[in-house]
Amino acid sequence: MEKPAYFFILLTILSLSSTTVCSHFNKTTDQESLIAFKSSIISDPSEILTKNWSSNASVCSWMGVSCSLNHQRVTALNFSDFRFEGTIPPAIGNLTFLTSLDLSYNNFAGFIPRELSNLSRLQVLNFNFNSLTGEIPHGIFNLSSIEEVHLTANNLQGRLPKDMCNGISRLSGIYLLENLLSGQILFDIYKCIELVDLSMESNHFNGSLPSSIGWLNKLQRLYVGLNNFQGGVPSSLQNLSRLRELSMRGTSLTGEIPSFIFNMSSLELIDFANNSLSGSLPFYHNLPNLEQLPLYFNMLTGEIPKSFGNLMMLNFLYLKHNNFTELYLSFNKLNGVIPSSVNNASSLTILAMGPNSFSGSVPNLGNLRLLQYLYLGLNDLTGEYPNKELGFLSSLKNCRNLQNIVLSDNPLNGLLPASIGNLFDSLWSFEASGCGIKGSIPVEVGNLTNLTDLYLDSNELRGFIPWTMGKLKGLATIYLGYNKLQGLIPVALCLLSKLGELSLSHNSLQGPIPECFSELKCIQKLYLDSNELEFNNFKIILELDLSFNSFSGDVSGDIDKAVSLGYLSLAHNKFQGSIPPSIGNLKSLEFLDLSFNSFLGFIPDSLEGLTYLKHFNVSYNKLEGKIPTRGIFMNFTAESFLKNDGLCGETCLKVPHCGKDVNVVSLMKYNVPSCVLVLVVLVLILVPMRRRKRTKQLPNDEISLLSPWRGISYMELARTTIEVLRVVRHRNLVKVISCCYNQDFKVLVLHAEYGAHGIASTSCDIYNFGIMLLEICTRKRPTDERFGDEISLKSWVSFSLQENRISEVVDTNLLGREDQNFSAKEQSTSPSERISISEVVSKLERIKNMFLANNIY
Repeated sequence: MEKPAYFFILLTILSLSSTTVCSHFNKTTDQESLIAFKSSIISDPSEILTKNWSSNASVCSWMGVSCSLNHQRVTALNFSDFRFEGTIPPAIGNLTFLTSLDLSYNNFAGFIPRELSNLSRLQVLNFNFNSLTGEIPHGIFNLSSIEEVHLTANNLQGRLPKDMCNGISRLSGIYLLENLLSGQILFDIYKCIELVDLSMESNHFNGSLPSSIGWLNKLQRLYVGLNNFQGGVPSSLQNLSRLRELSMRGTSLTGEIPSFIFNMSSLELIDFANNSLSGSLPFYHNLPNLEQLPLYFNMLTGEIPKSFGNLMMLNFLYLKHNNFTELYLSFNKLNGVIPSSVNNASSLTILAMGPNSFSGSVPNLGNLRLLQYLYLGLNDLTGEYPNKELGFLSSLKNCRNLQNIVLSDNPLNGLLPASIGNLFDSLWSFEASGCGIKGSIPVEVGNLTNLTDLYLDSNELRGFIPWTMGKLKGLATIYLGYNKLQGLIPVALCLLSKLGELSLSHNSLQGPIPECFSELKCIQKLYLDSNELEFNNFKIILELDLSFNSFSGDVSGDIDKAVSLGYLSLAHNKFQGSIPPSIGNLKSLEFLDLSFNSFLGFIPDSLEGLTYLKHFNVSYNKLEGKIPTRGIFMNFTAESFLKNDGLCGETCLKVPHCGKDVNVVSLMKYNVPSCVLVLVVLVLILVPMRRRKRTKQLPNDEISLLSPWRGISYMELARTTIEVLRVVRHRNLVKVISCCYNQDFKVLVLHAEYGAHGIASTSCDIYNFGIMLLEICTRKRPTDERFGDEISLKSWVSFSLQENRISEVVDTNLLGREDQNFSAKEQSTSPSERISISEVVSKLERIKNMFLANNIY
């Protein structure tokens, strides 16, 4: 009896020792596996490993690690959103007690280790939103305890494992969305008999959908959209009596929507959008639980069933807890009228029915009090009565949540009602382009205080642009082009500090462009072409189209202040002078059209530096000289330079070849006349002066003004002339006067009477300086055809000023706010009656002080 007792005690001791050793060995294995995992991490932005994973502490105390209470074995790893970067080591497969492994929302790369198939206790595997590559290892779906496999949003490739669900499967959820998986969905998918969720959207699966999916009688959610399937909807799906959500969008499906789909009372979501399905809409009002039915981007035809209004609780939620109700029928071929019963679907928040071929009038929608978005564009809808007010817009005043109305490209052919101003503050976008809308824009539009986008272009609107638009402080986009609007551009638009795009093209607008436009800091696109407007400068802008207007004069050299300009069109105007070299400073310019004007001189070499310029056109001008050949000019063709008789260059540009002395000719043309003029002036000044010096002494006042009595140098003449031209270029008459006074003009333009009579007096000089100023201010010469024996340039200006008709004589390019009160003094015609230089100085001083005192300078 003793021996068996001793034997039993010995066995017990050995058993306990073995258990202790094995337990110690397994704990060590878990620790070594986690240390291997830690070593595979190359980036830890939150410093979790350094601050929480101490080698002196038990792994069960490490952040993200869970252990069993009895044996202290690792049972779960949850490192979701730790922002780890690295690879998954094969040593993870040694954590044999692991039931949950969550590495989602990190940046793990590389392959999924095959050793994970050793985790016989694993129930949940979640690798969502990483950068894993390669194929899905065999055995992952065959783990005896596995219930959910989440591999969404990685870069996994290849085909599905052939042995999916070969064992006794507990797998209820397979989530493979947004990968690069290919091949066919295996027929053996039916072996995953416990499947509730099957999500395979956004991959490269092809072939046809296997009919065996219809044998998964526990399936509730089936997402197979955005793949490359062929054929139609499998008829076996009618066996899925528990199916609640079905998405097959964007899968190239063909044929008609099977009628059994609309007899599946369990369905809450049906998404067949963006396929090639055809046929007409069935009577689907027997689906009591239907919440979503996106059918857009198909080839559906026919009319909407009249019973549509029975779907009062139709809910198109993508996030159900928001409780939105949405109907999408866009991008099909539906026709007929919009049934009035749509007004009964009182839960609708989105009604999208275009583009289609709906006709007839828009029904009253006032009962859709929750409506937020109304999309009816691109149909054949009309107004209730031709050329009458669009009454359905008035009914929308009950829709307090309405944010967006899209009616564009329908032949409404009606008037905008004044009641449009009764739409609520919630409205931020109104689009009715190309609708044949007539009449005027109601001033009540100014009541839509939260409006940000207004599209009324391509209609038949007349009258003025209402000034009340200036009250819409949030307005960022205004498109009123291609109408028949008249009058001035209201200055009130300058109050729209958020205005980024303004299109007034192809109207009959007149007058100046408001100067305050240059102060709109958000303006990026400005289209004013095809009107009768006058030009100003704009600094902060991306696109500027002023083509087909009546602009004239020179283009300001300050154009380069619009540093962000990418599109500039001044085509079909009457611009003169030279092309400003400063355009070469617009480094972002991609489009430049200066065609059909009267530009003179050369094409500036500075334009060669416009590296982004893709379109360039200076055709039909009066340009001359050599066409630049460097930079972007190597890419332009003859179409860019047509009808400029003075241009020369390469033969491929269809212009004459430039001779070797083309530059010499240009210098002779532009510089020699200036030099000849200077010589003539010098001769006419110096010869009479020297002749008078020999005969008699000059009066003391004239000696003091022109002393020392000597010949005037070319440099003095050049400096003075350049200063005058510089000031004139800035368009400020008062500055011209002030400049002339400060320079104490010693060099003056001479009258022809000098050559006739040899008279040289400062009075004559002052008279002719006045004539020169008149030429600058009026842009007319004394030799113009309108002047002769009966009326001269001076008498014409004098008479106009006496009659307070300054705008008729002053060049419009010079006349601005600072010049509106400018008046001229009387001048006599006889040299003996003309005032002396000393009087001129004092008078100019008084004029300058007067302008300064009135804040006009």
